[in-house]
Amino acid sequence: MLTNYTIENFKSFRDIVEFDLKANNETNLSEWVSQEGVLRAIGMFGENGAGKSTSIKAIAVLIELLVEELDIMGIVPHILGKIYMDEDGETRVNIGMKTHLVYEFLFDHKTVVYSVVFDTDKNIIEAEHVLINDKPIFERHHDEINGKKVNSVKPDRSHFRVAYHNGSFDEIEDSAVVTAFMDFLANSAYIDNARNQILTSENDHTLNKFLRDEKNTDRLNSILRRLNNQFQASLLSEGSIGSEPQVYVTYKDRFPIPFTFESVGNKATLKLIPWILRIIDKPGMLLIDEMDFSLHFETFKVILELVKSEATSSQLFFTCHKLDIMHPSVLRADQIYLVRRDEDLVSQVAKVSSFKPRSTQNYQKMYKSGRFGYLPSFIEKVKQYDA
Repeated sequence: MLTNYTIENFKSFRDIVEFDLKANNETNLSEWVSQEGVLRAIGMFGENGAGKSTSIKAIAVLIELLVEELDIMGIVPHILGKIYMDEDGETRVNIGMKTHLVYEFLFDHKTVVYSVVFDTDKNIIEAEHVLINDKPIFERHHDEINGKKVNSVKPDRSHFRVAYHNGSFDEIEDSAVVTAFMDFLANSAYIDNARNQILTSENDHTLNKFLRDEKNTDRLNSILRRLNNQFQASLLSEGSIGSEPQVYVTYKDRFPIPFTFESVGNKATLKLIPWILRIIDKPGMLLIDEMDFSLHFETFKVILELVKSEATSSQLFFTCHKLDIMHPSVLRADQIYLVRRDEDLVSQVAKVSSFKPRSTQNYQKMYKSGRFGYLPSFIEKVKQYDA
């Protein structure tokens, strides 16, 4: 599992920012904590444009590099350099700075650290380093691998990924740990609900394909019953356009309705469940930007309960605007990150647990009252005006 990651000079984040995913000593909702003491879900909260999405996109970059083998040109739009204000008060971006991302994982009680440095001016990967329990197993600097020049190194792609698939780590002492690390990433996915984009190793991740397996259909409908929904989903050939069966929704055994005619909220629920089942079945990370998109609060809560009780070897990272989720009956204080931008438009983060609230206190009310200091700026201005 991912235990820690740091980002520097990444989109709206300028300075080194650390996300510590290890649980603190609070006893509330201990089911959210893995046996190794790692938090299995993290929620990012804050106003629009604060940097919530960037907080989890920084993890998605790892999937882009090591699973999808995307070149750095696909990452450049996410790496904007140092944001600052010039003498005339205009927002500027210093592209010449380097972006540094560091990820720390824990597998079989061994720490895996992957770090990468992007030269955003030249659009190349300047360095990659991989350590297991502080012991280097891979070092890259430009086109040098472990101190030797390698002509086959592509400057805009991860060579660690190439080395792994070429079997370079098959004979090392911790080969099983490297495999666990890469498998964990391969089973991870990033979903951007606002843009309807999905980053995954699966070529066909449609609901149609998922429901072709009757066991999957039964599991999905079982969850719908837990949600007290009055409909069930299935694949039907009759009435479908073309030769492929299509997804239909049936209410109380009545006439089936095509999925395309369903409400946005029900569509969102049906599309989300297969991804939740994926991290239940195999260890991995599920990153969801705008997870609350068209979801009712109670539906959101049941989904979180499902992850908490059954996805015991996986992690969920999400951004959210539903403040009701920010409650001690749903999430621990150390699972909630608050995100804001300062006067220089630089993103900052803080865990709710850093404010030391009691587990009996309502984090949502404390947040809205300004106790944490991370309220949207327009609310602060309204309060000043009302005063």
